[in-house]
Amino acid sequence: MDRRPESLVERRKRCNNDRNMMMNTQVTGWGLRGRMVWGWLLLLSLLGLPACADHSPVSTDRESQQVISSPLSAGNMRSVASNGSPLGININGLRDWSTSYPLVDIFKSSRPFRSEKGGGVQLDDQGWVSSLAPGVDAVSPVLFDVDNQMQIKGDYVAVYEGQGKLDFSCAKVLSHDKSAKRVVFRVGGGGTCGLYLKITQTDKNDPI
Repeated sequence: MDRRPESLVERRKRCNNDRNMMMNTQVTGWGLRGRMVWGWLLLLSLLGLPACADHSPVSTDRESQQVISSPLSAGNMRSVASNGSPLGININGLRDWSTSYPLVDIFKSSRPFRSEKGGGVQLDDQGWVSSLAPGVDAVSPVLFDVDNQMQIKGDYVAVYEGQGKLDFSCAKVLSHDKSAKRVVFRVGGGGTCGLYLKITQTDKNDPI
């Protein structure tokens, strides 16, 4: 007589009952080896007791087989992680010194523009530099105080609007197309500073 495929709820209930029976069973006369076997069985039960699934008939229903998936191994965990998933866990906040790099645009992890001289930098409502006092630079650490081994070395592209001058300290500028307002720079020259961006000049009528 065929039995219907066991549901996930029923399987979980049965596994919990088996686990409780094991925990309430007093093992005597087994010695060290018996206690070790009982310990392994208890560990399997706490992890879901996959062995208890062997007591159930194997379902030939394709939908049931899709619902009950096998545990991830180290190999297919890597394939799942590289499958375009937009989510991540255990990442730090948006900080220029963080090594999580949660975003492709590294500038979104930079610090707000400020003056190293305690004043002379005027910002608009969105945090962009609107004007500079004479002799004052607006600075924004982008990749700063990050161990050289943890930096994502390579070539980066920066695009900007407005009129002014930029200084890509700690990085190496490879090209600067002023008509397209596009800069290509390289990170990874050594040290703990990957990019320390400066605005050294800006046009208050068309700020950079």
